[in-house]
Amino acid sequence: MKLVEMALHYPLSERRPRLPAWVLLFLWLVYTLIYTLPFDSNLEAVLEALVGASGVLVLLGMGFTRRELYLGIRPISRKGWITLGLATLALAGPLATSPWIGVRWLNLLVYAPLSGITQELFFRASLLPAIQKLCGSKTWSSLILHAFLFGLWHVPLAYLAAPISPWVAVVALFAVTALAGLAWGWQVQHDRTVVWTMLHHSLLLMVMSLFGL
Repeated sequence: MKLVEMALHYPLSERRPRLPAWVLLFLWLVYTLIYTLPFDSNLEAVLEALVGASGVLVLLGMGFTRRELYLGIRPISRKGWITLGLATLALAGPLATSPWIGVRWLNLLVYAPLSGITQELFFRASLLPAIQKLCGSKTWSSLILHAFLFGLWHVPLAYLAAPISPWVAVVALFAVTALAGLAWGWQVQHDRTVVWTMLHHSLLLMVMSLFGL
């Protein structure tokens, strides 16, 4: 009877706090494969969007609230603006060393913003809350772990795509993306909304598409 009462009064995420993190880790593996394998661009965009949406839906089904997933619309703080500025600086290096390739409208207006939204739905609105549930009050532990996984997500494709010295490309890209992920995660936690990182990430990817990144 007590087990039944617990099931009725406590969501699954409270009864099994490790489960959300394990489920999201599995989805992270799926997401990494989709991002790395040479799918058609249209199919890849759809599959990535499905993974991003699945992360949110799974956590909502486990009892997370929209507030816990940072899905509300809230104003950004001054510290939030500064943090987004730091994330921009972290990504300035790759832009400065990449050649201009011109405007490819489908990439600029569809794939880049969709990828930014999808990545934020998965990493900041799904993976980060799941890790926070696992880490409890250890805020920086959850931020660092989620940023590590965000950086690691970029590694396989960077290794395969690098024309020379792949490990140099891997280390550099991992460092840049992990730092950006840490900044985005902190801003989301601080301002309690993923909206601003969605906009920021999407705009950055749109600019990066002009340089073939």
